[in-house]
Amino acid sequence: MHPYAFVAHAPETLRVKAPNLAVENDATAACWAFEFCYIRLGQTRATKGGRKVDCMHPFSLDVLMWGGFVLLALLVVLGLVFGRAYLKYRGDRVITCPENRRPAGVVVDTRRVLLTTLEGKLDLRLKSCSRWPERQDCGQECLRQIEAAPEDCLVRHMLTQWYQGKTCALCGKPIGEIHWADNEPALLNAEHRTVEWHEVAAANVPVVLATHQPVCWNCHVVNRMVGEHPELVLDRHRHA
Repeated sequence: MHPYAFVAHAPETLRVKAPNLAVENDATAACWAFEFCYIRLGQTRATKGGRKVDCMHPFSLDVLMWGGFVLLALLVVLGLVFGRAYLKYRGDRVITCPENRRPAGVVVDTRRVLLTTLEGKLDLRLKSCSRWPERQDCGQECLRQIEAAPEDCLVRHMLTQWYQGKTCALCGKPIGEIHWADNEPALLNAEHRTVEWHEVAAANVPVVLATHQPVCWNCHVVNRMVGEHPELVLDRHRHA
């Protein structure tokens, strides 16, 4: 016996699209047949590959279709809620430690954010902190800063704001729009060496922003090449 049979209320002629499937008699509904037998009447018989196939009692295709729409809509809503919560609290952050009033780098536990959002009551906790493990048993009062301004303490947001309107310290060209996925701008320190942001700890970001200059990606690559492989660089302005 074929495992599935569904109803499609439509014209009186039975339509079958599956290969090698022939229907013995007409039914009072039109249907679709792919690898299953979709025939309205339980006594309707079909032949597939020379073998007689009986269809079971049908389910309503309308119910299945609307049930699928409802499930899809529910998944979309849940995806939007969880996705918004995840994007809101992911990433490295810089807060002012309530204990010593100095900057500290923290990361929010986004897994806990998703779980508590599912329960209907958001509960923020830290996943890591630059003052851990020495101060791992603290009360995490700094979370109030994140709750009050989750975007303002995000490191990437701080950097984007800092680069806005600035020009490269080496070529003088505007930094322009930043693409953090690739070709991100760098920094120039007092030793005239360029530094990439992954080399800077989150807790040190405020100090670095106050002591370094902005550098575009192209100048950073050239400067790094000259510093690390000077034998590969040809100075066209040098006289023989």
